Amino acid sequence: MQIRTIYRWVLALPLVVPCLLLPLGLFHIAPPMLERFISLAGLAAVVGGIPYALLALGLLWWMRGKSEPQIRMAMFIAPLLMVALLGVVIVCVVVMEGSPLDADVFTAWLAYSGYALGFGYFYVAVPSVIVWLARRIGAVGGIVRDERAPDAPEAEP
Repeated sequence: MQIRTIYRWVLALPLVVPCLLLPLGLFHIAPPMLERFISLAGLAAVVGGIPYALLALGLLWWMRGKSEPQIRMAMFIAPLLMVALLGVVIVCVVVMEGSPLDADVFTAWLAYSGYALGFGYFYVAVPSVIVWLARRIGAVGGIVRDERAPDAPEAEP
């Protein structure tokens, strides 16, 4: 298995995890701390589902032919892109409603941005751990290097 394949599959985690945890929350069979996470993850999936789907599709398209360092960099930037996308979505919804762009809209964006950053970097940490574990057990090949970068010159004694 290639590293890129793992990165492609983990893009689905923010949408799949809330769906898998939903029955636990609905039947109240999860511990209270996990129920809180389930409800927050569900809210994040509902509010950010469409913006995240757009972001994930864009990243999937962009990832083709990229090196692992480039993919990792994009992974760490993605939550910030999600915050920007949430702002665009919130403004679009407010404009379509005909409501004024006031302090309440900005407050809503700040609140949702906090959740987006928290969950976003949680979902950045998970693939990082998965890739690390996959390397440790030998399930994936070595590091995918950037073929365009020149080799470092060797130091002379």
